[in-house]
Amino acid sequence: MKKKLMATITKKFEIEIPDNKLDEILKDFQDVISSSADNDSLFEQIAYNKVMFESGFCEGIGTEKEEYFISELSECIEVEEL
Repeated sequence: MKKKLMATITKKFEIEIPDNKLDEILKDFQDVISSSADNDSLFEQIAYNKVMFESGFCEGIGTEKEEYFISELSECIEVEEL
């Protein structure tokens, strides 16, 4: 018999894009990733990239600590038996 568990990991981030870079980054993101993208799409892409790839580079946006800044505020792990 096997024991099955389901784990949910919730991470909260603070993401900043300087105002003087926001329009340029959004235009590049729309050209490369999605023509209908908005500012929220940028932040979602950065957070997704950080969680999934732990990378300092985000496709369509650029490099962390150059084009954007991100810091992890909290992490919560919940485990439940199936």
